[in-house]
Amino acid sequence: MKTCLVVFHCSHPFEPPWDDTEEAPVEKEKPNFEPSGKLAEDTNTYRGVVIKYNEPDDAQIPKTYWRLYPFKGEESLPIMHIHRQSAYLIGRDSKIADIPVLHPSCSKQHAVLQYRLTPVDLPDGTVIKKTRPYIIDLNSANGTYLNDERIEPQRSGLKYMLIKFFQKYQ
Repeated sequence: MKTCLVVFHCSHPFEPPWDDTEEAPVEKEKPNFEPSGKLAEDTNTYRGVVIKYNEPDDAQIPKTYWRLYPFKGEESLPIMHIHRQSAYLIGRDSKIADIPVLHPSCSKQHAVLQYRLTPVDLPDGTVIKKTRPYIIDLNSANGTYLNDERIEPQRSGLKYMLIKFFQKYQ
């Protein structure tokens, strides 16, 4: 049988060789449930570009044949049929924009035309659901105008609309 002898060296005869002082507990980092945007970056990339907009759950392709009548000054441009998808990205980056607006005051990702299924109250008190267009500004530098009124970024406007995406330079 082997015996093991452990000897502790103490500087003071009554001091134990171990430290009895309690250390302050290290506070663990608490979980942060705030959205970081990393998941959206991974899921919302198109042709290598991160898209600033995610479609809502009530997005829907319209049954009405909507059209966009673009103008360049007084000249009318070809009519665009905008009823074939639930959202259209509008901007200067022709690589990703569904509706390119090639003007220097327009942002790369300027606005989104989004169709949403929304409830409508009828005069007889019944409620039906109808697909309606919304225009949403994507925090563009020069803003998006609906019926000559600037809409707030990330807010949607609704109505029959006159939409402006750029400014005239004086």
